[in-house]
Amino acid sequence: MSRLIPKIDKFSSIFKGFAADYDVHFCGLEEIDDVVRFLDEYWQKGHALVKSRALLDWQHLDRGHGRYNFVLARHKATGAIHALLGFIPNTFFDPAIEKMLVWGAIWKTRDDAAPAGLGTYLFQFITNELPVETWVGFGLSDDSKKNTKLMGFTLCSADTYFFANPAIKEFRIASGIEPYQTQGQQDEPGYTLGELTDAGYADIPADGTLFAHAAPYKSKAYYEKRFLRHPFYRYRCYAIRQGGEEQALFFARECRANGSSCLRLVDYVGDYALLKTVRGSMSALLAAKRYEFIDIITSNADDDVMKAAGFINKDSDSGVIIPNYFEPFVRQNVPMDYTYISLREHYTCVISKGDADQDRPSIL
Repeated sequence: MSRLIPKIDKFSSIFKGFAADYDVHFCGLEEIDDVVRFLDEYWQKGHALVKSRALLDWQHLDRGHGRYNFVLARHKATGAIHALLGFIPNTFFDPAIEKMLVWGAIWKTRDDAAPAGLGTYLFQFITNELPVETWVGFGLSDDSKKNTKLMGFTLCSADTYFFANPAIKEFRIASGIEPYQTQGQQDEPGYTLGELTDAGYADIPADGTLFAHAAPYKSKAYYEKRFLRHPFYRYRCYAIRQGGEEQALFFARECRANGSSCLRLVDYVGDYALLKTVRGSMSALLAAKRYEFIDIITSNADDDVMKAAGFINKDSDSGVIIPNYFEPFVRQNVPMDYTYISLREHYTCVISKGDADQDRPSIL
């Protein structure tokens, strides 16, 4: 019985039949070449995880448990993989985190071979084998939305907020942006915005009030491994300070397309209301780097709070386009749907662009 996904138990009679035909297990180190071939043939030819073993290892190789974070369904008669489910636990980035949240990753069954329900069975396997308190899916296909809804997940959509550069006359990444008033703003007295060095980040107490905002599923060590030690992307960490003490942090990455650039905030630690205290510095950052805009994808911000900080909800103007895909670049809006289920009472799901496998290289 699955404590996390009780509705999955209604399929138990179907699942019993799989035991005779399939060996379902975590991916062993010696099986990863088979997984790569499966992804190349049945998921996407030439996918980034197929092309780069370094990226695959960074995202899924769990050295502490001697496995790759995929669950496989191998057909006993042929030895072929008929289904797989990738997953990314928060504890992958910081094993000291006590409460486990799992982000779903690639979920694929072979259309030509796998029986109905085999992919769902992989969810039951993971939640029975691991102490998963919360499961989140982000960046969903239509099939994923439908299937997770049948399992009792809650389906929601995250918001995209943007802070536009009024000095830009011709937008090459975004589209439909009006000349929002962002110039001439001043930081509130006592507040500053600055980029943190590695040493500056190391000096922030891991058990202080700042990282308490990230609990129980993220931590100082989590952010360091996920962003500051990324093998391919260069993430920058910015701190909002009051009297020299860090009150909030955000992790950001510069993206370029069509000869222009923008800054994407992929995770935020702290109260979003603090953004308005450094509105002047945000304007200065836009001007200095000539970014078209700064954007944030999140599920837990208030429109009025963000507007006070200079950030506009993309959906407030149907003509605005803030692209999400840069590898390759696609100049269109993308729904930021996510789905979740949790054992936590009164759980509020918090989504950021950097969660799951949503901010990773696609072109290598």
